[in-house]
Amino acid sequence: MDTEKALQAKETGNKLLKEGKIAESIKHYQEAVKFDPQNPVYLANLSAALLSTRLAKTLSHGLRSGAIPPSDIEQNIEAIRTMENQRSKDAFENVQSWKLWSATRSNLALCAELALEDRIRLSKMPIFKSAPDPRLTYFTFGMDDIISLFCGWGPKFEDPIHLRSLSKEQFSQLAFLFGGAADSRHVYGTIIDLGSAHSKLPANQKKHVKVHMTTKTGKKDLVDFVLKANLDKALQWGLVWESKWYQDVNVFIPHGRLVEEGKHPGFDYYKEFATKKGPHKAKTSQIAATVRKSWKPNITTFDDQHKGYLEIALDDLAFVAQIAEFNDSRGLKINNPRAKREWPAFAYIMTFFSAVVDTIKNLKSQIKVEILCGEITSELTKMRLGTDRTRPAGFPRNFTRMWDYTHGTLSTALYMVPALQDNMPSAVTANCLFNTYVWKDDDEFCFNYTMLLPQDLERYLGTHTINKRALMDILTLSSTTVPRSLTSLVSRDELHAWLGRLLLSIISPGRSKPRPDLVKVPFNLVAFIQLLVELNWIGYPGQWLGDFLQAILNGTLQTNPDTYKGHPLRPVSGLNKITAPHRVRLDPWFAGLETILASTKHALLFAIQLPENFAATMPEDIGQF
Repeated sequence: MDTEKALQAKETGNKLLKEGKIAESIKHYQEAVKFDPQNPVYLANLSAALLSTRLAKTLSHGLRSGAIPPSDIEQNIEAIRTMENQRSKDAFENVQSWKLWSATRSNLALCAELALEDRIRLSKMPIFKSAPDPRLTYFTFGMDDIISLFCGWGPKFEDPIHLRSLSKEQFSQLAFLFGGAADSRHVYGTIIDLGSAHSKLPANQKKHVKVHMTTKTGKKDLVDFVLKANLDKALQWGLVWESKWYQDVNVFIPHGRLVEEGKHPGFDYYKEFATKKGPHKAKTSQIAATVRKSWKPNITTFDDQHKGYLEIALDDLAFVAQIAEFNDSRGLKINNPRAKREWPAFAYIMTFFSAVVDTIKNLKSQIKVEILCGEITSELTKMRLGTDRTRPAGFPRNFTRMWDYTHGTLSTALYMVPALQDNMPSAVTANCLFNTYVWKDDDEFCFNYTMLLPQDLERYLGTHTINKRALMDILTLSSTTVPRSLTSLVSRDELHAWLGRLLLSIISPGRSKPRPDLVKVPFNLVAFIQLLVELNWIGYPGQWLGDFLQAILNGTLQTNPDTYKGHPLRPVSGLNKITAPHRVRLDPWFAGLETILASTKHALLFAIQLPENFAATMPEDIGQF
């Protein structure tokens, strides 16, 4: 202890503080505490000086996150202005902090309205890169066995919901989401098991059960629904010959005006075909041969690498067999022995859908089925940000169980897990049927999408891994209570190191291979910004996240992994291959970041300052052409 040196350091600190050199004064106050740690005066001086340097960031991030209401700012505005006026004399970092505060408070009166508008824009932005290969991959036929989310995740992964163990409140909150394009079978399976469990409840509990099912669909499904809705209407006789024409020639008849203008020789014959006694076999065969020789398939629905019409080599009865197995496992019997003997496929399907209809009739208004028209991750983002205005207010935004596969573990953790209910055991499950065999193991699968191993997901993303075996079994994740305590999350340095690796993996994912070795890493910078927002909800301080994003914008971001230039798959060993920290040149991506942040900066739960060389600082600055 040296009281004389402590006093001298304190006086020097006081002098610098009066001159507005707050950052320098802190060094002398720290010396005073070091020389005389027992004197509370020196600790108080140091605390006051530190408050002065960190107040601006605290105000900026607190106002943006909602932790500090605008009314508190207005009540203390004079004291804040006094400290703000000293910024020009202080160190560069503190001056920049006050500039950040100046930009943040400029919209003090409109912060809530601007945040809502920017959240809407953020939820509408595409999160996937444009595909360099224009060919699309369609899975119009589901590959899974019928899964009932009410009873688990399929025949091998039974985990039934025990209705009797639920509270009265939980009875009315059961909600299931089915995200796949060909997962309608799982909706029906869940309805059947729900009906079976409901029938076993006492009468005083049955009336409290309410179930909401949300299924993702597309335009092709809606067209199919419209078609089925019109099946009860009589077929016009004028269309009979058109049906026969298509069976023989494989050509649809366009609008009459196009027939007149197109002058294809076959259409002249069609007039005779439709008005006389019927087709002439030789003439019809000639037209069909001409079509096969001269007409080209639509490349958006056919493989453009092969000539002619391709055959689909699928077992037409495989799905019927799956239904039969499901029926047998649930004790659904075919009541008509003759039907089972003479037309078994129809009999099994009829029994299956009869059970679906019986459940719907019994539950009536207690069950709702919602068809969600849109890309599943985008729709869940809207629910998370509170911008899903097309859905009724009473529809659930959180779900009991979810089934989907959306581009790997990161997507599941970022978009699905936050949508799980927190008042009952809930989980989201997926599998990998797209490219299962290309992966070495589940660790490699998880690492390529998240730059993490499965056991690290909870520390970084607040996501609990129930089953990591996405390749041979299922990937099942559940949520944890958020916001999490800071002690249960990784440190600031660990967070920034991981975000740096992940950012580089998004902007430079490697050179893809063609099917069947294709690995899709589709996320763009919008998804990365949405991840930063989610991390703040998980429990990371806004200042940590804001500092990382600000380093990107200032061109000062340093990382230690090298940019990956090989083919996905990235080996897990890459997690330990680091170099000396080096600055990353990200200016080629600044145009994209400028567009994103100028449109959505108020949706962020932390404050950032856009660079002065950004031409756009608000949505109105961005032109659309």
